[in-house]
Amino acid sequence: MRTYIIGDVHGHYDTLCTLVDRLPKNARLVFVGDLIDRGPKSRDVVRFVHEGGHTPVEFGVEIEKSYVNVDTGCYSNTYGFGELSAYCVETGEVVKVNRRLEELRMDEKTNKPTKTS
Repeated sequence: MRTYIIGDVHGHYDTLCTLVDRLPKNARLVFVGDLIDRGPKSRDVVRFVHEGGHTPVEFGVEIEKSYVNVDTGCYSNTYGFGELSAYCVETGEVVKVNRRLEELRMDEKTNKPTKTS
C-alpha cells in the first residue's frame, strides 16, 4: 500500500476529490495541514478528512474527534478559523488549537510515537 501526503488543500474540496479519485483505492492518505480557508468549501474538506475512515492523528498521537493545523499549531487567518468554528458548532465537534509542537519519541513496545513529558 502506498502512502500519499496531501497538504495545502485550502478549502478546495472539488480539487481534492479529483485528486483522491485518481489514487489507488487502497492508498493511505496523510493530510499535513492548511486544509481550510481561501477556497469555497472548507467545511466539505474538513468533513471529508474527518469522516473518511481515516485515523485522526495529532503529531503522531491518536486523538478523538478534533481537527488540528499541524503546520503552525494555530490559525493566523481569521476567516479560516471562523469557517472551521462554524462547521464545528453545526456538527457539535471540537475545535482544538495547539500552541506548540511537542517532541515525540517512539514507544518501544507499540512502535508508535508518544508525547514526551
